[in-house]
Formats: sequence, structure tokens, C-alpha cells
Amino acid sequence: MARTTCIPANQPGRAGDLEVVDAQHLRVRFPDTDAVFRDPSDALTLAGPATVAVTRAGDPLPCALASHTCAEEAGHLPLLACADDLFATDGTCGPTPHPTFPHFTALPFANDYQALCTTPSPPCSGLTPDFRFTVDTAGNLLLPMDWRGVLVNRDAVPVPRLLRGSTPLEAFPRSGTPVRIPNAAFLGSFTPEGRKLPPIFDPQADPTDPTAATFFGSADAPTSVLRIARRVAVPLCVEGTIADGPCTTGRDCPGGTCTPSFRACAGGSAPGQPCVAESDCGGGACGSASCVGGRRRGDLCRTDGDCAGGECGPSLFAFGDRALDGVGPVVLRRGACIGGVKALAACTDDRSCPGGQCGSFLARALDPVPLDGLVETPSTFVFVKEEAICPNGTEVACQGQDLNGDGDTTDHVVTVADRTTGLIQGIGVVGAEGRAEGRAVARIRQPPFSFPAVAAEGDMVAFLEPEPAQDNQDETHNGQVFETILRVFRLVAGSPPSVVELTSDRNPLTADASPIINGRSLIVSNDRVFFRAAEAAAARQRTERVSQVSLFSGVGPAISADGLSVAFTSGDVVFVYGRVSGVTEPVSVRTDGSTSGGSASPSISADGRFVA
Repeated sequence: MARTTCIPANQPGRAGDLEVVDAQHLRVRFPDTDAVFRDPSDALTLAGPATVAVTRAGDPLPCALASHTCAEEAGHLPLLACADDLFATDGTCGPTPHPTFPHFTALPFANDYQALCTTPSPPCSGLTPDFRFTVDTAGNLLLPMDWRGVLVNRDAVPVPRLLRGSTPLEAFPRSGTPVRIPNAAFLGSFTPEGRKLPPIFDPQADPTDPTAATFFGSADAPTSVLRIARRVAVPLCVEGTIADGPCTTGRDCPGGTCTPSFRACAGGSAPGQPCVAESDCGGGACGSASCVGGRRRGDLCRTDGDCAGGECGPSLFAFGDRALDGVGPVVLRRGACIGGVKALAACTDDRSCPGGQCGSFLARALDPVPLDGLVETPSTFVFVKEEAICPNGTEVACQGQDLNGDGDTTDHVVTVADRTTGLIQGIGVVGAEGRAEGRAVARIRQPPFSFPAVAAEGDMVAFLEPEPAQDNQDETHNGQVFETILRVFRLVAGSPPSVVELTSDRNPLTADASPIINGRSLIVSNDRVFFRAAEAAAARQRTERVSQVSLFSGVGPAISADGLSVAFTSGDVVFVYGRVSGVTEPVSVRTDGSTSGGSASPSISADGRFVA
């Protein structure tokens, strides 16, 4: 049973709803359906898989498309154009579904993250209780986002904002099992037009709330669409000499083919769950999947084509039956039922929601981090933050934040976090308020660019710390405070994770910050740190007084090239001090041996034998 609602186009104030570009092109603005779905002012619209069809003005409406595809109705309906299924851009013009967006999908209004998040304030306001998303034909979740309220711009350059959100939503209705995302491969960020964006978007495990699905990421674009995949296929060789080996193209599989294959965990802490790598299975193996449903239920499979009437492998979640009224978005509202027979009714716990659960979520806006300060490895996040950038996104009445415990807010500071939990591991000095979050890091300038002197691999992080920026301390005890010190830390996995320093404060290493090691100041490779150090910088420095106390203070010194003799002026007489003999003797003397006045600014030969 379907219903048709006609919305007049190009009404006053809404020009451009429908535009004939030329004889071959028609431009259509997707209609705002808020007025035809539930309350006309609740910002809830029709959402989910949709079909766009074009017919002649006098033809009957193509209502059959409510239950049939464009391909099925081709030749039966008077269609000028029809769009529903989206196909892979593989150059074949064949019916292979697009691997990311297999169907045209209507999105709900974008979620304003500034109004969703509650911490910190500002920029967060927490004024909106609703988080809206939709489900495509493959069961994947699409979450339209508006980040503009929490973005930071510094000198007209966007600075990514770190973000964290969590929710105890059930993976399947009435299952009591929370959504578990095993790998970042299941997550993606895209422009509204469908182009891939490269921000951080990671699943995390909050050790304080194991029942919640936690997400961590960054945003520097004004809007985007987040995608959470229900299943992910892994390209593997089928048959040939390296069967089941990883591949990118068919050339990687001699005698076989490279085929995207679904996988599932066997054993471990996540048996039967989708996976893309062994690490997703908590000690188990990521192996072959089996058919779910259909005539071949339980048979081993690689693709859905192996499972007539079913699909290959398990899925992470199912939200299709939680769409509002079956045609709207999925609405996660704080303190309201999601799913079940009382969707959006007020609730205090799951008992108030027959067939559903009581909705809740948390959203936070974390520190801004410049693009060149986002460093990541499979296990570790390294963030280089600017203390002077205001975390509330505005410069009004903001003094920045001291992140390295030296009492100022002018430094670039490196911080280390465990990628699985998101927990920051303090690596700074210990002060009255505990251990500082980070340590100062040198910035290398290659005009017009600059970048932090930091490198990471696996669980190892190395960076160069400038003495002036870390409390102006003489770390090497050589009488100078303008050197860069090598710091190396290793993240130790555990519950909770921890961090240990591999370098020593008792015997610090001075490093040359010049970017001449593959264009960088230092590199971490195969668990080793490569850096340069000048012998003179590492040598112990000593200050030696060469002018005698009984004389006037020495001025205008000149040292010989061999370093053995120092000439200087004391009063109006020039003296030479022999550093080996320890003898100071006047050299501006008359023929009778008495000193002569009016002498100054001496220069000395390379071997110290002549003074002028």
C-alpha cells in the first residue's frame, strides 16, 4: 500500500526546485518532506532508499516503482529517466553494484554537532536531543553531519577538531548486545556528493563503559556523511598459487582471481562476528564466512552470489526495522524510545519501551589539532597541539592552555594516546597538578611551510624537544639552553594502557633538528630511531676565566685557531693567556719591558705566536 503526495515546485521563495537545463538535462532539488511526515516542524523527513523518476506531464504517476526497480519497469512504464540502483564505475557499464553506495538514498537533515555535544561549553550547547540517520538497501548506516559550529579557523586555515561520541544502542533489537565495530575499515567519511574524505574516524572501546559503542575522529570540513558498514569484504585471491592471500588486482593472484570476500571470526572473544583481520577476533582467527539464510544456509561462501536467497557472512547490526514509521529516519533521542511500539515516547529505562530501548548518547568536542600534528599508527595516536589555539573555538577571552606544565601557553606540545581506548597517556613533567599531558616539540621551518619534529611507528614515538620551550631547562647540563633533546616513548598495551620513556633525563641525547634524514629531522623504522647529533653539541661545556682577578675585567677577547691562546684587553693593556701553561702575560709593552697604555681590540694568529 503506497501513498502519493504532490509538492508543487518552484513556488515563491523556492525557485530552482525544478529546472530544465537543456534538452538532455533536468535539475531537481530533492524535496523537503518535513511537512508531509509527522509534525511539520519537527525536522523529521522521509529518509532511506529512494527512486527518482521522470515522466511526461500528462502521463500517470509511476506508482509501481514503490515496489519495483527501474530495471523491472523499463518498457512497462512511460519513463523518460529513472534512478535507483547505483553501479560500480568500473568502465563496463555493467550491473555490478557500487561497493559503497549501492542505491540512491534520501538523507535526513544534517545533525548539528554543536547542538548535539555537551562538553565543553562553548562551543557545545547540547540544545538538540535528536540524532538522525538512515539505512541504505545494504543495511549500512548513513549519518549526515554539520560540523561548522565546532570548527576552528586559525589565520584562515581550518584546524581539525577532535571528537568523541558514544551510545549503548543494541546491535539488533531486543538482543541486549551493544554495537561492536571491530575495525576502522567498517567506517568512512564522505562529502555529501560521495567523495571520500580522509579524517580520523575510529571505533574505540571505553574501559569505563563496555556496553557503549564509542567513536573517535576529527573534522575539518563543514559538512560530511559518515558511513558505518554492516559488512566489509576483503580482497582475497581465489584459487591460483596464492589462494586466500591478500590482493589488490588480479595481477596479484597468479592463476586465480582477486575477489572481495566476506570473512568471519572463528574462536576468540568474537566468534561468528564479521572481521577483516586477525586482530578483530580477540585471539581467534579471521577465516571463511558461511551463508546466512537462503537454501545454502551454513555453507562456506565468499560472496552473496554463493548464497542463493541469503547473504554471505554475519553482520554487525540491523537497524532497518527501527526507521521511524518504516519510512522516516532512525531517530536516537535522549530519554525517548527507539524502535518498538512506542517509538519516540518519553522513557527512563528500557522497560518503558516494549520491543525497543530507551535512547541515550554522549557527544564531546575535544582539542583542536593542526593537520600536520595528526600522526597515527595502528596502535597509537600522536597529536601535536598548539597551546595558543583556544579549545572553545574562539579567541575571545581565551588565554590558551598549558599542556606541558611549564606555566605558559605558547608552545607546540606532543601528546600520546592509545588508539583502542582513546586514553591520553601523560608524558610530561610531574607538577603540583600531576603529570602534564605532553612535552614541547620543535617545529622545523622550511618556508613557507613548517612541521613538527616527530616520528612514530607501531607503539614507539620519538620527537625533538627544544630546551627553551620546555621550561627553559638546561637538560644536557652543558651551560646552554638552546638545544633540541631526543625523547623516545613506547606505549604499553594493557588495561589500562601505559607509557614508558626509553630515553634518560640523566644522560639526555642532543639531536640536530635539520631535516636531512629523508627530509625529516628523525625517523623511526624497524623499532629503531634514526637521528643526527653533532659531537660538539654532545660534549660537556666548561667556562674558564682567562682574565686575572687583580686586573681590570677582560674585554674584546680573541682566541687562536688552535684554541691554546686567548688575547684580551684589561684596562688599556693587551694580555695573552696560555690555556696550557696557565700563564697570563702582557704583550703591549715598550722596549724597556714596561706596559704601554692605549691598546685595545687585539687579534691573534692561528698558532698564537703573534698579536696585533
